[in-house]
Amino acid sequence: MKRSFFKKLVYYGVSFCVSYTLVSLILSLLNINASLVAGNFWIYNIEIMSVCFCIALLMWLTDTFIKGSSYDDMTPLGIFADLMDVALPVIGLGGFVFDWFDVFSKEILYPIIILLFVYFVVLGFFYLNAKMTEIELNKKIQERKKKLNNNKQDD
Repeated sequence: MKRSFFKKLVYYGVSFCVSYTLVSLILSLLNINASLVAGNFWIYNIEIMSVCFCIALLMWLTDTFIKGSSYDDMTPLGIFADLMDVALPVIGLGGFVFDWFDVFSKEILYPIIILLFVYFVVLGFFYLNAKMTEIELNKKIQERKKKLNNNKQDD
């Protein structure tokens, strides 16, 4: 699917917002933030936001410069490229810079499970949105065809 520059910005902006919200919700449900004191809570949220922003930026860069004008999230290669775009900031920033987990231990399984879950939920969200839009457009096209056929029969 070919997307304009503005549509790509909107797509990855929404992706950023959805993924940040979903990660925050998951971490809250898992009670990950419970041990943080009030002052560090805001820093932690800014760190999560910066990782989500880097993911969206990296995905946009991959989409724009590597994948080019043809973009299909649903191919195995497209999914792999997107997962690498997600894993690099999570492991790089989250593991090495922000020290959320030990990259060289079994602790890395938790962020990997969370990033896989969030990626596939966001992908599913956009897939369902695209399908609903496609159904609506097809319905409008059928209505117009029906209207044109009725107008031709009246003439």
